[in-house]
Amino acid sequence: MSNTTVKKVKAKPIKQKMRFVLRDEIVGYGEKQLLDSPEKIYEFFRDVVATEENFELQKEHVVVAIVNTRLRLMGYNIISVGSVNEANAHPREIMRPVVIAAGYGFIMMHNHPGGDASPSRADEQVTRRIVGASAIMQVRFLDHVIIGVGAPGRSPYYSFREAGLVP
Repeated sequence: MSNTTVKKVKAKPIKQKMRFVLRDEIVGYGEKQLLDSPEKIYEFFRDVVATEENFELQKEHVVVAIVNTRLRLMGYNIISVGSVNEANAHPREIMRPVVIAAGYGFIMMHNHPGGDASPSRADEQVTRRIVGASAIMQVRFLDHVIIGVGAPGRSPYYSFREAGLVP
């Protein structure tokens, strides 16, 4: 047997910063801060989120916009940046900025880099899970909007509320 000494190393906790953009930091968005329709949600994503310095058009971005009781924007958080055809969106991560900001409700949105805003089976499944989680947390889940690119005969967005999948 050899005489080896085991040195204990104290693990450092991993600190992860959550970037929550407050309404006052959204420069130039002005009166458009009312997010009460899929059209306004689409415009918000296009005009604010997609113009961020680090936004990558070729990747899916899952975003949560937090609103007050009058459906005015309190802020937003980019939950996940994925690949060309998927991004993770766990209910725990989606609800986190809403609870931290003490929001009345929230809108989930994500882009489809391919341009077609039609929902996938995974999009429908995560929406159902978020409906359940928000009911438990007693926070209003107002809509899940998929952002695409408009084309003749095709809308630039898909609203789960308009489709009846978000009550």
